[in-house]
Amino acid sequence: QLSVLERHGDTLVALWVSLDPLKRHTLRIHASSYDLQRNLKKDFGSVSYRLLKGNLPLRPLDHLRPLVFDLEYDGKRVYAVTRHLGLSVFLEDKAIAIETPSDDVTSIAAIGERLYLAFEEGAIYTRDPDGTLLEIASSRSVAERNPFDGGRPYKIDSMLGDPGRKRVWMNCQDTDRFGLWFHDLKESKFERAPRLLGNVGWH
Repeated sequence: QLSVLERHGDTLVALWVSLDPLKRHTLRIHASSYDLQRNLKKDFGSVSYRLLKGNLPLRPLDHLRPLVFDLEYDGKRVYAVTRHLGLSVFLEDKAIAIETPSDDVTSIAAIGERLYLAFEEGAIYTRDPDGTLLEIASSRSVAERNPFDGGRPYKIDSMLGDPGRKRVWMNCQDTDRFGLWFHDLKESKFERAPRLLGNVGWH
């Protein structure tokens, strides 16, 4: 089943999901891309997750797709977020599950080869290509380095990379921090954008 399809420049990137026929209760995720200019398809590796009882789809055809809900592509790698199962990275010859501070990733965004990750409990991290994870904000932080440190847990439900402006846009679901924000990479600071009507979501 096709789960997520996005266009990144002249490249279509797709994530496919299925139940592994050889392993019971196992979700298999496969990534592929299609170069629109050269009419060239490329298959990446695949990764499998053992589904816990609470994550098992009752009817596979209806319930597999929502398990994988977000992807990013940096030109070399495809990143995928799987609900309650964490982050995967797909390369040309392999795919691996990435160890993160929590499996409840709510959104991701890429700027060049750097990946931004938001987590359910209210935290924002960056990940470099070498695998280095750096916390840049957390509701659990005692030191208030920025508006997303300390206070109540919050949820970043949408993120979008803006390479031209060196920013990552994000939508926050929280009473105090509700709305659209961006993280300025040059200044390394968060700023609130003008208020918009309704919630923001990128697909």
